Amino acid sequence: MSKNPVMSGLLHSISGLLAILDENRQIVAVNDSFLKMLGIDDPAQTLGLRPGEALNCVHAHRPPAGCGTTRACSTCGAAIAIVSSLEQNQPTEKMCALAATRNHQQVGSHPHKRQGKILD
Repeated sequence: MSKNPVMSGLLHSISGLLAILDENRQIVAVNDSFLKMLGIDDPAQTLGLRPGEALNCVHAHRPPAGCGTTRACSTCGAAIAIVSSLEQNQPTEKMCALAATRNHQQVGSHPHKRQGKILD
């Protein structure tokens, strides 16, 4: 799931759903719980997707630029948590009422800024 041993350890140690996003809000790593919830085995199927795309949000591919940019995203707990945590540089949790075939879930976003390259 990750070439970085620290990142791999983190992915395996958290039992809840975990997706690591890059600065473009695209998935760069997920844990086994996240894959199981999606019903897939290969983490490569999620790489490069935004959260709404991975979770099959009905708004994920709408204009102007898909997940995180649509009118519906302004009230999405996942989008709000991600943007808030990045702006405030602190963990943020919001209720996510994603319009998809999945149940409502609590979404947390924890920023990790590192100079240079993102953890891979």
